[in-house]
Amino acid sequence: MKTLIYKNILTVLVTSTLIACSSSGTDSVTEESVILNTAEDDRPGLIVTGLDGRSPEDVTITWYVNLTTFRDESNTLDETSTLGNGRISAGLLKYDELPMLNVIDFYEPSDPGVGECDILINESTGGGSGGSGGGSSPPPRLSGGESLSIDTPTGLWMTMPSNGEAEPSYETSADGILGPIPENATLTIPGSDRFPAVKFYPIQEPDAPVRILPDIEQWATADDSFTWIPSNEDGETVGLSFYGSDFDGNYVERIADCIVVDDGKFEMPSDLRQTLDGYAGLLEVGYFRRTRRVDLIDDMVFLQRSTVSE
Repeated sequence: MKTLIYKNILTVLVTSTLIACSSSGTDSVTEESVILNTAEDDRPGLIVTGLDGRSPEDVTITWYVNLTTFRDESNTLDETSTLGNGRISAGLLKYDELPMLNVIDFYEPSDPGVGECDILINESTGGGSGGSGGGSSPPPRLSGGESLSIDTPTGLWMTMPSNGEAEPSYETSADGILGPIPENATLTIPGSDRFPAVKFYPIQEPDAPVRILPDIEQWATADDSFTWIPSNEDGETVGLSFYGSDFDGNYVERIADCIVVDDGKFEMPSDLRQTLDGYAGLLEVGYFRRTRRVDLIDDMVFLQRSTVSE
């Protein structure tokens, strides 16, 4: 029986990347705000809401909320544990009339895109992190208060304190989050003289993938079948990360990442098969499910990226 190496090094594709985007006021999100999914606005692996039939080229945004969640389903809490099994982070920005199309294009999955694999050990540099975002740098991060919060209909669930820097970021504590994000959880931003208040923005996370094959207790091979129970929810994709270990079972490197349609099966491309067949060591695969959504409310855009590993 092998040790699950990748569980100790999985940080997945969740690193917050802020784009170049820019000034007017906005109404805060209220309890009456309804986020509806308009199918014709979606891209593969990305839900887009709030355009209401308008072309994204004709819509600009001012306020920007970048929200990232990650949770490891297998790392669950018990009665004696003091550590959680994930994290939530956020950054707040202000732009000068950034076209909505720039936001959508930048955050549509790429490197790898849906149905593609990024073979990392064959590259001279690390994998990409999305589109170009117009080639310019993002503006400074802004304060939205001393702490953001995640609330439920019954009260406060978690806080996300500021790191206290001049360009602050917000993140749950080092102890992590306490299990799955509750149903009907929402983000609250108290607001400041630099960023407006937000209430009742829904936070959603996908279900963890449930693998069928290969057996999680066995080392993987390129000849294995790679299957899981599909979700078929809007905006959800499944990722497979392949890891290499030496013949003593010691982790060496991440070999490849693949993002695929969440239909329950993975057809291995020939270049990845060739890479795995020639790998001088032991192979392991980890599954994760993720959602990406861009929600436009008035002139504020929310990017929400949520990932749950098995």
